[in-house]
Amino acid sequence: MAHSTSEAPLVFIHDWFTDPTAQWSAQGARFGRDYDCHYFRLAGHGEDPAEFLPEKQPVLDYNLVALQSLIESFQRPARIIAHGAGTLLALRLAALIPDRLTCMVLIAPAFHLDRYRWLARLCARLPFLLPLYLLLVDPVAETQVGAWKRMRTRLRCLRGANAALYLRQGLEEQEPYLAEIRLPVFLIAGDMDPLGGARLAEKLSESLPGSRLLRYGHLGHNPHREEPDLVNSAIEHFLAAHNKRGPLHAIGGWLNRVKKLIVGDGDSN
Repeated sequence: MAHSTSEAPLVFIHDWFTDPTAQWSAQGARFGRDYDCHYFRLAGHGEDPAEFLPEKQPVLDYNLVALQSLIESFQRPARIIAHGAGTLLALRLAALIPDRLTCMVLIAPAFHLDRYRWLARLCARLPFLLPLYLLLVDPVAETQVGAWKRMRTRLRCLRGANAALYLRQGLEEQEPYLAEIRLPVFLIAGDMDPLGGARLAEKLSESLPGSRLLRYGHLGHNPHREEPDLVNSAIEHFLAAHNKRGPLHAIGGWLNRVKKLIVGDGDSN
C-alpha cells in the first residue's frame, strides 16, 4: 500500500500474529505524507486464514523471497521498519541485498529465541506441543486478551507444521547474517518488554558495530503503539539523518547544479 512517491520506499514488517496495517496505523499517519509506505504481509503469520503457506514451506524462506521481490521492484533503495519477529526477516534481507536498502529501524527485535529454547526445539520436532510453547512464551505481551483465547486464535492462523519451521529457523545462530550487515541500524526497545526485547536489543547492538540503541524504561513490547508520538519522533530523526540516496544520486545532483550555473534553469527569457 503506497501513500506517496515523493521519497524512497518505506517498508513496514509486522510481528507474529498481528495485522500488517493496523499495527502501523500511527506510523502510517506520521510518515505517509513524506514516504512511499508499504506494509509487507508475512505469510503464515497473519490473522487471515487465507495467508497459509504452501505445504512444508519454511516460513522465513518463503517470506524472504517475497520481501526481496518487493524491495527489488522499487526504483530507489528502501528503508525498513520491522517489529518483533519481523526483525529476523529484515536482518536476513539486509545481509542478502544491502545495496537495495538505505537503513533499518528494528523495534523490540526478536531475532533470536533465547527463552525456553529446550521447548522450542521440542516443538520444532513435535508440532502438536506448540500450544504449550504459546501459553508459556508468546502471549505475555498482550494483556488485554486472555492467554487461552489468544493461543486458540494463533493456532487457527498458523498451522503447527509452519510454526515448527519458524521455531527451527529462530533457533539457528544468526551471527553469519549479522556479520554481513553494514547498514545503519536503529534499535528501539522497552525495558518493560516481558519477551526480553531490551535484552535482545542489547545483544544485537553489540553484534552490529555502528548501530544505535534507544531504550525506554517505561515501555514494553510495542513501544511504537504504546507511545507513538515519542517513538515516531525518534524514528523520524533517524530517517532524516540517513536521507541520502547513494553516491550516484549525489553525483547526479551535483552535475545538475553545475549545469544550472552554466546554462541557467531554463526559466529566464
